[in-house]
Amino acid sequence: MKRLLFLVVFLSVFVMAGITYALPIGVADTGETVALQLNQDWTGTVRGTLDGQGVNWYTGYGFNYQYEGTTYNVEDAFCVDPADATLSRSDYYIVSLTSQTDEKYLASAWVMEQFIAGSISSVTAQAAIWEIIMYGSYEMISDSIGDDPDDILGLVFSAYSFYGELDFAGYYVAVSPGDSLVSSYGTSSQDYLFKDAAPVPEPATLILIGSGLIGLAGLRRKNS
Repeated sequence: MKRLLFLVVFLSVFVMAGITYALPIGVADTGETVALQLNQDWTGTVRGTLDGQGVNWYTGYGFNYQYEGTTYNVEDAFCVDPADATLSRSDYYIVSLTSQTDEKYLASAWVMEQFIAGSISSVTAQAAIWEIIMYGSYEMISDSIGDDPDDILGLVFSAYSFYGELDFAGYYVAVSPGDSLVSSYGTSSQDYLFKDAAPVPEPATLILIGSGLIGLAGLRRKNS
């Protein structure tokens, strides 16, 4: 009975704290859609040419999406598509990366891993990822933090050389309009590479958990 009471109270504390995982189980690769809204908190820009035409893009993507009445937030994502972004909430599919995925996405994931590790900035990562994704049709000219184009190409070379060492578990691409990386590329709205992770509890959450545990300890002493 005491164990059951402990479990009920402990789970209640987590529910009150609002702890959720970033990616709800069962969404990826199922053909179900999520309603995605791009965040407009840009961190920089990249300028270049795409098929001979000048382009100037924002960098530093993040988005939130709604699924079954719950809103989930992805703070860091990277564009892996030459299509324009949409600022309205739109239906997207979530596709998992595997070792069988087209290598341009796997190389892009390797670059993102360097960003996650703190080795490069989000602007540098995005500049390299665009070179990877649109290789041959896109050429970077400059970015807002002054990266040398040759250094970006060196990062691209490293990505293709070492992506095979990366564990792709937890890497996904939010694609529009279809549930396929191939059919979505270059059509409708931009696709976004992101890595799923369970969020770290905030201080208020830790206080709630601590309070619950203290209460349980007091209850146990009383019953003893």
